[in-house]
Amino acid sequence: MKWISLEQSLFPGFVHFIIKNEWKSVSLTSRLLDPQGNFRQIRSLNSRIFYLKASGLPDIMGVVMITPTGLFLPMLSPELPLYDTFFRNSTIRFLSSCKKISCIMGTDSDVNAFKNLVNLQIRTEIEYDLMAADLPLEQSFIPRDFLKIKRAEEKDAEKLLPLEEKYMIDEVLLASSYLKKKAVLKNLRDNCRNQILLYVERDGIPAAKANTNALGINYAQIGGVFTDYTHRRNGFSSILIKQLQFESAKLRKKSILFVKKNNKPAVNLYLKTGFKKIDNYRIVYINF
Repeated sequence: MKWISLEQSLFPGFVHFIIKNEWKSVSLTSRLLDPQGNFRQIRSLNSRIFYLKASGLPDIMGVVMITPTGLFLPMLSPELPLYDTFFRNSTIRFLSSCKKISCIMGTDSDVNAFKNLVNLQIRTEIEYDLMAADLPLEQSFIPRDFLKIKRAEEKDAEKLLPLEEKYMIDEVLLASSYLKKKAVLKNLRDNCRNQILLYVERDGIPAAKANTNALGINYAQIGGVFTDYTHRRNGFSSILIKQLQFESAKLRKKSILFVKKNNKPAVNLYLKTGFKKIDNYRIVYINF
């Protein structure tokens, strides 16, 4: 077995593999697409891509993407023998050649296949449930006099910033991290422009939000679900998630997300809105 750098183009075997296994890492597949949903040219990607090939076998057994910031996104075939000597040796050599890995993100089995092979200085690990929902059959009925859902545009970013900052502090930032407001605003503008970001207002102020954070080939990954503390227990998140599922379905994409295992209210919310657990998910932050 050998990890090979993808230098030329997305050949049919590669495309078949990532479509078949996309549920494992929409964060990976979404980075291969342009805003219109077409595959980018390899030379236009900032990230490096590698695929695993066994000599004498026609099929790809794994794909890895490494972004400029050191985000390591693995996608391995369920049929791959993780304890095979050839896989382990080739992967150890491959990891030794990687100059910077700041974070590994993916399903438990895929992350652990790499994490356990080299001596990484792990900063922290967070465990999640990976959940997916079938395409909704119809749009949820929302009484007009109860709630008006808005889709954010780039000009709405500054209005949404206070709510986004609260979400980042509550759900995203590690204990030793601090909020970088300029980076948060830039990312929020990008989401308003390139993702589906829905929100509701109360007295002209955003009260709750939910958005996609990765639009893949056949999946839309949901994230950024947050309701301001003063507006909770009104069902806003549930309504936004259902509407987000409907908007994703119009793009012919199933909804998928990962949620912290210890966040029981959020897990229950997603179960009530049609999601089912399909695997365990993990993010490993690394000191480098």
